[in-house]
Amino acid sequence: MNERPATAEEPAFSWRLRLAAIVVLPLAVLGGFALAYVAGPLGPLGVEDAEYRAERIARWFDRSTRDALSLTSAVLPGSSPVEAAIAASPIARRQEGAGILDSESNFLDWEGMPPEPPGIDLGAGAPVWQVRLDGVHTRLLVRAGPDAEGRTALAGFVVDSRLESAAFERMLPTSLRVGIDLEVRFLDSAAWQADAEEPDAQPADGAVRVLLRAPDGAPLAEATVAPLPPQPVARRALGLAYGAAVACAVLL
Repeated sequence: MNERPATAEEPAFSWRLRLAAIVVLPLAVLGGFALAYVAGPLGPLGVEDAEYRAERIARWFDRSTRDALSLTSAVLPGSSPVEAAIAASPIARRQEGAGILDSESNFLDWEGMPPEPPGIDLGAGAPVWQVRLDGVHTRLLVRAGPDAEGRTALAGFVVDSRLESAAFERMLPTSLRVGIDLEVRFLDSAAWQADAEEPDAQPADGAVRVLLRAPDGAPLAEATVAPLPPQPVARRALGLAYGAAVACAVLL
């Protein structure tokens, strides 16, 4: 039996190679860009971008504290249930405990941990928002009410921790975390100044500092947003994507 000439296979092989190049290599290019996007930013944030990111974090924090107030108000008897979106919010997952106080600020009950937050101001005119730096954890205590009978509700939320799983950054959406070095310093209520103002002097290297406030304007934390350069894995992914694009152009 005569063997088929080698030249007869070349057109079919060539078409298979071209088909593979048309289908596989563009997918590789897109995959490289997708990996680069997920891995990190394509370039460092500029000063304007850092300021915009800091503003977005401040707005997110404002919404979160409003959600915390709604969760606290719901503790009082006869209160409306919280909306599903608030019940599923990141701050809701950080709620540690809640209780009810009578008109003289005595605890009627408390559920969760800790049983009664130590060192908090429960007297008349006590602030709605109090921050307590309790060793490992930083807690935000929120007070709501009073109701018609003079009762108030109090709830505690772990807003930051030395434990990575409970760190403040873990509450933020990915879109607010990626590409920045974020440092948040909560202000202990025992030491804060109610008339604290936005910082005048900003850090160097394009970093932006902003106060994180409660809905009533009370300063609760100070956040510093610093841009990060592109991550190595992002650069490698882009290199692979460009390499695949060059190979695709040569083969086609």
